[in-house]
Amino acid sequence: MIYKLIKVILTLFLTTMMLGAHAASFNCNPSNLKRDIERFICNNKTISELDAVMGNRFDAAYQQLSPIHKVDYLKSQKQWLGFWPKSCNPEPATKITFDKNFTDCAEEAYKTRIHELEIQEIKDAWRVFKLTLHTTTIPTDETVKKQYSKVLIHDANYPLIEIGLSDDDQLKEKLINKWIADSFKKTNAKAHTNFDELDMSSSLSTWLSSPSNDLLSLELSYKFESYQAHPGWYSRSLHYSIALRRGISAKDLLKGEWKKFISRKVLQPLNDAYGDPFVTTAQKLEPLISNIDNWTFYKEGIAITFNRYEVAPYSAGNPIVLLPWKKIYPYLTDYAKTQIDSMSNEETIYDEENHFTIK
Repeated sequence: MIYKLIKVILTLFLTTMMLGAHAASFNCNPSNLKRDIERFICNNKTISELDAVMGNRFDAAYQQLSPIHKVDYLKSQKQWLGFWPKSCNPEPATKITFDKNFTDCAEEAYKTRIHELEIQEIKDAWRVFKLTLHTTTIPTDETVKKQYSKVLIHDANYPLIEIGLSDDDQLKEKLINKWIADSFKKTNAKAHTNFDELDMSSSLSTWLSSPSNDLLSLELSYKFESYQAHPGWYSRSLHYSIALRRGISAKDLLKGEWKKFISRKVLQPLNDAYGDPFVTTAQKLEPLISNIDNWTFYKEGIAITFNRYEVAPYSAGNPIVLLPWKKIYPYLTDYAKTQIDSMSNEETIYDEENHFTIK
């Protein structure tokens, strides 16, 4: 009896040890660990559990993808595995110190990565997954290096889409993914040109949505830490017509003297809200109004989002003006009118202090 009890206890003990040794996404058996970062992951319960969740999330997503996309998805994951320890090390030239700051940074990095690995579905079960790019650089400015940071973090992500196996689906997929990749590259290149990344950390994130039966919208948000009074940020939204097989412009949606009409309507609430706005005449407002990169489509209408400093001080955030469909209906093209009924029922979320609706 005693022998059997000892045997049961020993079996439970060994089982527990084995489960603990495999809590992460890899074998945590001490004899299997070759690097300090592996030992850190295995010896920290929270990070080990997050690593396991991330591994499961990656495996589940990986199995859903076609062979050609699996290659890029795996490459993206391998790059991140090499990136995150560097991004959490404030002294890149020295050996990592596995202190609380590093642990907190690791936890945040894993949570972000787990979110990035989610596969989104739009339309008729079209799968949307994200590829990511991660790099670190050493700042060239000695003031930045001494007072702020000795390592700069640059990360970017962009979605790709899988539609189906038919020839028509494959053509759609190819054209849409080319449009996404080109849009991402242009935005990334523009960001690097306009904002010198040699002395700032940066992040370019993207999100793909389907506001109507025919439209796809690619939202891009670029943030950079310039070590000034506040970080910099700007965004843009690009739009694609599945039927037309190309990105669309404002003239695909609006016609006639819409620029003058909308500019006059938008200028008044900006004047009322900010008193002395950056844009003082309707004519000067027209280029900003007509930039479709600032448009988002909702059930209620078109929301125009202005970047900081475009029409108001930084403290005003990003003013948003809603153009109800019924107010601009006389200026809508036939194509735009076909899209209104199929617009998403998603509620528009606004910053109440900086949200205006034209009357």
